[in-house]
Amino acid sequence: MELSNVHRAVDAEDRNASVAFLHYGDMTNIGDFLASPQHYFDFGAQRTVLIAGGGASNNFFAKRALRHKAKVRIAWAVGQSWPFEKVPSSIDVTLKQLLRRVTYCRASTRDPAMASLRLPLVPCPSAYHPLSELPPGTRRGIILNGNPRVSGSLAATMASQRGQGSEKYIFATNELGVQDFTDAFSRMQIVTTNSYHAAYWGLLSGRKVHIIGYSTKFTSLAKLFGFPESAVVKCSRGDTESLNNAIESCLHRAPLQLRSPAETRAQFRSLNLDFAERLSQVGVAAHLKPAFRQKHELALSA
Repeated sequence: MELSNVHRAVDAEDRNASVAFLHYGDMTNIGDFLASPQHYFDFGAQRTVLIAGGGASNNFFAKRALRHKAKVRIAWAVGQSWPFEKVPSSIDVTLKQLLRRVTYCRASTRDPAMASLRLPLVPCPSAYHPLSELPPGTRRGIILNGNPRVSGSLAATMASQRGQGSEKYIFATNELGVQDFTDAFSRMQIVTTNSYHAAYWGLLSGRKVHIIGYSTKFTSLAKLFGFPESAVVKCSRGDTESLNNAIESCLHRAPLQLRSPAETRAQFRSLNLDFAERLSQVGVAAHLKPAFRQKHELALSA
């Protein structure tokens, strides 16, 4: 299945028959763009349905979802992102849990620490995307979040220096379109990144990855793959110098790498498929698109 190289806005008004999808309105972030299950599943329902996710939202998109007139609301692989220095109080956590339960009839999370019987663990559905199985290249790469509120001025500075002299690394940001991002990613063997999804696809595709994180979503990502929190190189959000120092420190650290990326990829896909099949209990039919279903079945039979 081919996805457009141009990101487009995806919000509650982006409808597939009676099913609407909700996540971030600004789809210039390739991770947010490809995190929606609408790329990998076909949906159908007799009643109006709203599907929120993936991506991170500390209130599970609940306030926006409640404004929608859908009869059935579903949260799919939604995560949370708390600054390392801000630990939410037990009251805050309880209120957010209550808001989520009031809003959605079915919900899942990509964060292992949040998972429970009522909130099953479902990794980002972009595990189905071809990026998650793209063979590693031979070069060292740096992929930064292009938002200056996240990376300060470093992403823009690095982009402006591309092509000056012999490049020691391939540089990309998560603001690239799908094809441009794929072209850069395909050349990388070692990925240093402060992008959740660049790290996610890097590990799933068998690359060696340095995770630089500015919030709990990165330590949660490490835990999802079985790595300790200490595997994340921490930096301050929006601080150019802090991020630059983190990148430099990665040169002296061993990168992360999965022993069996194909096995992990199959497991993540199965968790998404299980959640999709359980939606029939609330009157929502969710089936893998044919191309992804064929690849999933081949992987399971291998």
